[in-house]
Amino acid sequence: MRIAQVDVNYGYSSTGKIVESLSKSLIFNEDEFLCLYGRGTNSNSEVVYKYGLDVETIIHAGMTRITGYDAIYSPFSTWRLINKLKKFKPDIVHLHDLHGYHLNIGRLIKFLTASDIPVVWSFHCEYQYTGKCGHAFDCEGWLNQCGNCPQINVYPKSFYLDKTDKMLKQKVSYFRSLKNPVITCPSEWLSDRVIQSHLSASNVQVVPNGINNSEYFVPQESNIRKELGIADDDFLILVIGSDIMSPAKGGKYIFELLPRIKNKKVKILVVGADQDEQAPNNQIIFLAKQKSQHDLAKIYTASNVTLLLSRRETFSMVCAESLSCGTPIIGFEAGAPEKVAPKPYGFFIEYGNLEALSKLVNSIMDKEVLLAGAKECAEFAIKNYSDIRMAENFKRIYEERLKLL
Repeated sequence: MRIAQVDVNYGYSSTGKIVESLSKSLIFNEDEFLCLYGRGTNSNSEVVYKYGLDVETIIHAGMTRITGYDAIYSPFSTWRLINKLKKFKPDIVHLHDLHGYHLNIGRLIKFLTASDIPVVWSFHCEYQYTGKCGHAFDCEGWLNQCGNCPQINVYPKSFYLDKTDKMLKQKVSYFRSLKNPVITCPSEWLSDRVIQSHLSASNVQVVPNGINNSEYFVPQESNIRKELGIADDDFLILVIGSDIMSPAKGGKYIFELLPRIKNKKVKILVVGADQDEQAPNNQIIFLAKQKSQHDLAKIYTASNVTLLLSRRETFSMVCAESLSCGTPIIGFEAGAPEKVAPKPYGFFIEYGNLEALSKLVNSIMDKEVLLAGAKECAEFAIKNYSDIRMAENFKRIYEERLKLL
């Protein structure tokens, strides 16, 4: 089986890591992969190809800001992608995230339809069934028709013009032109949203994102607490993620939560903050983004809980990684995480309700609320969120789709 994967990234970011993981999985050792991506550094691998041209990405982003239209530019990058697909002659094409100013999505879909190539499309966010938004949040315009977008100045941003109504209609049109496409979503929450959308998708399947449990595991030893000056009896709350202090990730709530916690034997470790972020006191510790997954596993394991403050998540790799390392989750309800980490592996509070969240933390510290232990969390993650299980699911989906030919 010849499989072509297309994503904005390869080898980094949540989707790029998934693409790499699938292509290298032993589940596909008898199959041939070609990974195509639009942004990032060039690859020297024969089976990994960057089709996106950086100069076109810049022009594309500028045109989107001026015209309000997204994903209709980058003609040369799109041609390079289609040309590579023609040469590779895939049995199936697996699409991932296609936004990011590097591709004319409609032109790609037109080629796939005309070539009668089976398509599996993994939705990792809400972009594909909304006018332009990766996260619609509380807006329900996509259920009827977009327009008057409340996030017009948010990525992919427009300076003034709102073309979300037309873009949604375009997306619906080219999606419906595909023959028997299979949509996969990493969570039931996202699949439920897709089914409600205008795409009229008839085959939507849930495939949870997978992680390498041999990298995210409970280490034998961790000196992280000692290195950071955190006592063994301190209750350590981990807050982690890219751009963690942004409004979408909710980092600001850290400063409002801490004074509400009664027991002062508590520390909050923030991983992924900007280097110039200053801690207001010694109870909050900032660390830069960790490059080593093994070091990251030690940080997860050294923590008592991982705190999720995001406004919206369609899966949450942080949840899967933390559980795999034996650390339960607490936080705000954000869509998918409360299903990714159900009780007793996770406890979630209404978004923004700091009073209830601080009460939960106090109850956990006083042992009035009991979370799952390290062994139980790790076993749950291995059972549900392993990269092997993810690869097996996609292998089955590919084979089922090819039987329809």
